[in-house]
Amino acid sequence: MSIAQIVALMESSTTCRQYIRFDCHNAFNLPHGYWVSRNGTAMYNWASPTGFYGCACAYRGDCTDPSKPCECSINDLTMRYDDGYVDDISTLPVTELRHGDTGHSSEYGISTIGALECTGLKIIGLMQFFDNIFMSEYVIITLPVKSLLTCLRLCQLIEECQSMSVNDWMSCSLNSQSAREIPKSKINRDDHYKHYEYFEINK
Repeated sequence: MSIAQIVALMESSTTCRQYIRFDCHNAFNLPHGYWVSRNGTAMYNWASPTGFYGCACAYRGDCTDPSKPCECSINDLTMRYDDGYVDDISTLPVTELRHGDTGHSSEYGISTIGALECTGLKIIGLMQFFDNIFMSEYVIITLPVKSLLTCLRLCQLIEECQSMSVNDWMSCSLNSQSAREIPKSKINRDDHYKHYEYFEINK
């Protein structure tokens, strides 16, 4: 699955989250450790809100050493860990975990990235099957899709889109007009297509 497909899935979901963890022995987390967003940005909020510099324990205020941003930033000879969920859909998925400060025999760490978990489905629009038609004069763009929901999502993203037609080969044509608002002479009957009207909801 491509990043674009993952982003479409997340934006159609109510919530998404991804688990990250760093087990450390005498090895720093922040500032040497960070995770990488889908855009390649170094992120220093370790299971804490976007923009916060520090781990979940610092955000909660219960790190073993309150002066440190993470448990692993204590950097002593004790096995420690930082973990939690990243839940900011605008930065997910976590694509990499990067760590340093492991150049000595007493310094080591284990990184874990969990699966991306998404729940719920946003109501992004309603579709009504209209007829087996194709409106060739009003097509904005035609794209291959894997599902009717993907076609709906594409229509929702394009301001001009008023309806869509999907053929038997899952080719999605987005239309700039509704079939109910144009002359019948402009509508082509085609049994290979199913035409849907888009009803806007919080577009």
